[in-house]
Amino acid sequence: AAIGTLADVTEIMPTNLCAATVNWTAPTITDSEGCGYRLTWKVLDANGAVLHTPTEDANGNTPATSWNGFPIGVSYVEYTVKGKKRLKVTVTAPHVNIDVTGDFVAAKTTTAARVTELNKGTTAYYRVTLKNNTAQSLGTSSLRVTLPDNTNDNYELPEATDTNIQASGLGSVSVAYDTGNPRVLIFSNIDGGELIQNTNRYIFVPIKIKNIADCSQYENACRAVLTAKATLGYSTGNGCSTEGTKEGGVAWAQIKNTGSCE
Repeated sequence: AAIGTLADVTEIMPTNLCAATVNWTAPTITDSEGCGYRLTWKVLDANGAVLHTPTEDANGNTPATSWNGFPIGVSYVEYTVKGKKRLKVTVTAPHVNIDVTGDFVAAKTTTAARVTELNKGTTAYYRVTLKNNTAQSLGTSSLRVTLPDNTNDNYELPEATDTNIQASGLGSVSVAYDTGNPRVLIFSNIDGGELIQNTNRYIFVPIKIKNIADCSQYENACRAVLTAKATLGYSTGNGCSTEGTKEGGVAWAQIKNTGSCE
């Protein structure tokens, strides 16, 4: 008896589960000898170790065409008659949909309107908004915020200990600059349990805009424009956690070259 073609299967791990149920189509068996046959299968991991051997029926066959224990990654369903043939089962990580948005605002409030022009001699804030759009629970996460050029004399980036940095509602967050990049401020130990579905969480980073006497310092676009970007590194919050990243877009604002240059 010969085993016919087997079709590979891909599934997405369901939300907040550690094992997926996968269904497939049993192969067609060609019994050219007319002697009958027994058709059995088992599930193997990518290295060939047995993950599951189903119970045979009274005739020694395993007629089932599904299993509810597939982990994330690649596994195989191996059929046996006289020879062996496999189908590949790929289970991808659960669907995570997180919005990471950033903008510049003139006040440290969640309702502040986005601004694209900043007055000299004021404090602007880079605001990051995090929103989990799915019911997938999240584990410990971190946020990398790439701030404007730290060598620019027209503004001043905050110290990591600045009390005006705000990351409320995200647990006991630690704040530090990346030792390899003085522009990158890292918010670590974010409590993923606070990133519940359809709830906005906010982070504010203050940037002091200087009031330099020479107005020409603000005429060069490279020196008068602030840009920033946030990237969230997250893990899923269940016993078989997976990791991922979500990048936000680049936010910008320009220092106004008007008013007093005392």
